Amino acid sequence: QRRQLSAEEKRIKLAMEVASDLDINPLRMFTPEKKMRRFHWEALDLDTKLLRDTVWEDIGQAEPIEEDVDFDRRLFESLFHERTKSSKGSRLKRDDTGDGEDNQQKKKKKRAEKKVTIELVESRRSYNVDITLSRFKLSYSEIVDAIVKMDESVLSLEGVQRIQSVFPSKEEIKLVSTYRGNPALLGHVEQFFLTMASIPGLRRRLRNFRFLLEFSQVAPKVEASLQSIITSSQSLTSGDPSEKLRFLLRVMLYCGLYLNSGTKKAFTYGFRLSSLRRFKSLRSTDRKTTLLHFIVQLVNQHH
Repeated sequence: QRRQLSAEEKRIKLAMEVASDLDINPLRMFTPEKKMRRFHWEALDLDTKLLRDTVWEDIGQAEPIEEDVDFDRRLFESLFHERTKSSKGSRLKRDDTGDGEDNQQKKKKKRAEKKVTIELVESRRSYNVDITLSRFKLSYSEIVDAIVKMDESVLSLEGVQRIQSVFPSKEEIKLVSTYRGNPALLGHVEQFFLTMASIPGLRRRLRNFRFLLEFSQVAPKVEASLQSIITSSQSLTSGDPSEKLRFLLRVMLYCGLYLNSGTKKAFTYGFRLSSLRRFKSLRSTDRKTTLLHFIVQLVNQHH
């Protein structure tokens, strides 16, 4: 009776068949001394039709990467090994109802001593809004007027962001709008909410105002990103772009296979280009560098 092949044995057999069909080098297998961080890329299936006439078929026929770059395995493992789990010690619990609520109660008591006020908004929310509003040297009507006119001389970007952070929700607007008592008895926050609710579409206008103020800051960043794309494109198109791109993908594939050694994600001759952004996302064990930075250093050795 024939023994059933394990899942790993089936993958090895399939990888050998693909290598034979495409006349490419056998799949590289690595045995790191340390347990490596797993790289969650979108590996291509071991499918001859999928790989034929692609850049991955060309890469599979190339010489081992060690022929072109000095790949320091010990350095790579020290940078991207799996972090050992430290024992979890007991943590002191923070008292979330400490000084903040004490101050809040004192403030409410002080206001009660001055005059009777009616507060409709939840106390913690009211306290946070009140703190934010205290930073403005403007009346509520002046704030509304500056938003309506989008007056940059009155409200800065920081000011607009602060107002957005305390702008009343639909429920809060309904709460203060349905109040039928004397408006003069309402607290500061309730009066602010009433003022904001007095102008239809003010939330949308506030959002547009913020966009206007941010545009001058965002535009240079967009221009810098575009220039970076143009520079990268020119770099790829100078000389033999296909050779440069193939070499870059070779290094990326090698590092990904090394990281995923011992897992099914290491049984592949290529990866989908949608995985490219993940090379930047994977940080080293000490969080000081990324896989992409390491790869760039290797590529610079060659070019």
